[in-house]
Formats: sequence, structure tokens, C-alpha cells
Amino acid sequence: MKTKQLLFALLLVFPFAVQAGNVPEAVTKAFAKKYPAVAETSVKWETEDKNFEAEFKTSEGKEISAVFKADGTLLTTEEEIETSALPAAIAEHITKNCATPVIRKAEVIKDASGKIKQYEVEACGKEELLFDASGQLAK
Repeated sequence: MKTKQLLFALLLVFPFAVQAGNVPEAVTKAFAKKYPAVAETSVKWETEDKNFEAEFKTSEGKEISAVFKADGTLLTTEEEIETSALPAAIAEHITKNCATPVIRKAEVIKDASGKIKQYEVEACGKEELLFDASGQLAK
């Protein structure tokens, strides 16, 4: 019984891959409108809760993910950025609090309107440190 409960909980929490043919048409149309230069065959789709996440690379090699509701509404985007584009407060936090103050990867998370919600950083031996839009560590 506990095994079944654990498996069910894991399925709810972790995203899993979905074939492009199983993504609602409203989502694929919204994606194509937002990212017309991206070939549909280069997109990796996952489900996240009841939403659909498209992961892809731009022609410049930047990694981007976009999360859509089943009706095609864009919720958020997450885009790889240069570490120099991070707010100074993030670099200061990493320098003060990490034994090895090296930022390996940085991403910006924006809402559908393009407003920055958070920054996600790989540093301090951790894969994911979240900071708010002003550069303060998210609790």
C-alpha cells in the first residue's frame, strides 16, 4: 500500500515526458505563435501538474522552456542567461556564502507578460538556488 502511495505522489510531483501528438492543439498553436522560428520536432514536451512544458534551444544555443495551460495560455518562461546579467545582489550572496563562489549556470524566470519573477542559479554545490526579481534569496 505504501509503495502505491509513494508512486502516486511521485507522479504528481515530477514532470514526465509526453509525445508531441499528446499535447493539446491549443498548446501547440500557442507555442508556434510565440516561437515561430523553432521547429516543432526540436521541442521536448513534458507535463507539469496539468500544464505542458516545452523545452528547446534557440538557434543561438540558448536553452528555453515555456509552460502553457492546456488551453494554450502561456504561464511562464525560463531562459538561460549570462551570469553577468544577474542582479549584483546574487553575485554578492554567492561570494559571501559559498566555499567555491562560482556560478555554473543562470536562468531567468518570467511570467507571461515578460516580468521577471525569479532567477535560478547553479552554484555553491547546489543545482538550484532561487532568487527573487531583486536578487534576494527566496526562502
